[in-house]
Amino acid sequence: MIKLVIGVIILIVAGVAWLRMQWAIDKNKRAAGKIVDGLKNGTYSVESFEESLNMQIRTRPLPAGVNMNSIQQSVAALANTKLKNKFKVLHGEINDNNKGVVIAEGTVKDILPASNKEVEVIYPCWLYIEMEPTRNEVYFKSSMPDGKDHHHLLEDISDAIHEQCINNLVCPPAINF
Repeated sequence: MIKLVIGVIILIVAGVAWLRMQWAIDKNKRAAGKIVDGLKNGTYSVESFEESLNMQIRTRPLPAGVNMNSIQQSVAALANTKLKNKFKVLHGEINDNNKGVVIAEGTVKDILPASNKEVEVIYPCWLYIEMEPTRNEVYFKSSMPDGKDHHHLLEDISDAIHEQCINNLVCPPAINF
């Protein structure tokens, strides 16, 4: 009888944890959808995220000879794609002032307490990107991460964007005839 009561309590705790996680995921998805719609219809501008996404996550080099228009196109092309099998990019945009925003969801695996069941936990990965061609640097910023896993996801998506959208677009050196 006691084992049955303990088993029921463990299942209830695991169920509550799972429901709270699902509620948080749905809340983040609704917020992200509204932000993406606002960016697309002009309600929000890229610069409107500068103040709220102001915690430095990564600083990476901006290679000499990179074409800024190509970076804009490459970041915009990330929308509705999977990046590194961890991220679902909902929106990517860089404006003519070399400032941008990427709205994505990152996924990590975690173990539910009391049940040892592996689940996927989804975190919002919103980045503000600031490129400084005069300093040859790219700054990736976000809000305060929710924990260690969230912080690692923000670092990983910053690295992935830098690798795919900036480093791979370096123009070959000019050949003098």
